[in-house]
Amino acid sequence: LKNTPPENKGDIEFLNEELNRINQIKETLS
Repeated sequence: LKNTPPENKGDIEFLNEELNRINQIKETLS
């Protein structure tokens, strides 16, 4: 991964939301 400049902060927040969604799905499947 490249070092993320500050202007990519929104992308990081979006990816964190995606991760949270995936983790919730994993919990419901386990």
